[in-house]
Amino acid sequence: MDEGNRKISGVGITTLFFILLGFLSWVFFPMDQVLKDVLQGEIEKPEMSGQDKEREIIKPELSCLSTFYILGCRKGGTTSLYLYLSKHPNFWAVATHVKTRISSKIDKTLQAQTGETFLLEKRVRKYLKSKANTSIDTEAFRVSMNSHFLREFKRLYPKAEKDVASLILGNGPDITGDASVGNGPLCMAPKLLRESCSGNWNTFRFVYLVRNPIDRIISNFKMRIRIGKLKMPKCTSPKLPTGVTSWSEVEPFEKVVLCEFEEVKKKAMLFETPLFENVPLPCLYKFDYKNTIWGGLYIVHLLRWLEYFDESQVLVLKSESFFEDEASSVKRVAQFAGLDYSAMDVESAVSTRYNSGDKTPSQLSNSTRKLLAEFYRPYNQALARKFNIDISDWD
Repeated sequence: MDEGNRKISGVGITTLFFILLGFLSWVFFPMDQVLKDVLQGEIEKPEMSGQDKEREIIKPELSCLSTFYILGCRKGGTTSLYLYLSKHPNFWAVATHVKTRISSKIDKTLQAQTGETFLLEKRVRKYLKSKANTSIDTEAFRVSMNSHFLREFKRLYPKAEKDVASLILGNGPDITGDASVGNGPLCMAPKLLRESCSGNWNTFRFVYLVRNPIDRIISNFKMRIRIGKLKMPKCTSPKLPTGVTSWSEVEPFEKVVLCEFEEVKKKAMLFETPLFENVPLPCLYKFDYKNTIWGGLYIVHLLRWLEYFDESQVLVLKSESFFEDEASSVKRVAQFAGLDYSAMDVESAVSTRYNSGDKTPSQLSNSTRKLLAEFYRPYNQALARKFNIDISDWD
């Protein structure tokens, strides 16, 4: 080979090397670069018009990627609702347990999705462990949240980096969101989100599914038994329910329910008025899995969210209504989130039931159910008044 050909060959090899290097960088690091470009002003937001002018100007460097949150409740339909919304072409569903890389934003079937991302809940848990006695580091929390979502986008939508820029800037129809059954009662979550996402907090939308708290308790304990996670209480043995002579006569979880109830009741009695009437609102448990009864005090948790976000940003949806007509509920939620539900096949999306559990009948004794009903009544009534929902079927 003459010298000229050797030079050409050398140039070709060098060129191929840099092409390959660029390709690998694009495959493995596109989202990081897009985020950097946005924050450095390389990708500019177009002029706002129409309703956008009524919003505060979004500041990408202070913004959070996730603007939609399903706050729970446990056994209230959280899994199903998130998975149904994941079928919408403009909803960027993320999942912590999906291993399949999806080639494009449109091709995003997430059968392996769990329906709960747990991203907010896990970030708050980690934050509370590391920042228990210090002031809130809003930047660290925001970066942690955004990094998790970017990693998910990189894994699920590796070829959609331009759409990510639009999502970050909030100037397109795309949104992403988080779902966890523990989000709602997470006492620190509203404050952390509001202060950490100061650039776009006013665009957030929250959906809180609320279910008859007693039915929810039964369903939750049945699930615990099914997955082998029913833990017997550490409290002193409660009194047997009225009309019951032995614990063997009732469901195995009733003893746990009564123990948790006595614990919550004892804490609540430290306040002269119902918990929702106190300022500041009491936080009896940092995490709702510590006590199943606490999770059903929906009005307390919702009022905490309303301390940091406007009521117009929160949709309260009865789980019973969702279960009865899932298609209509998905349309309502999609519209609330700013998504055009006509862009998805809603009937097809809701044709699959997720995490429904077993249907075998299971009840609490009459005396325990009455005890819980009396405890929850003022909280349920306050919830109904505040959010104008019919809970007549809860008593």
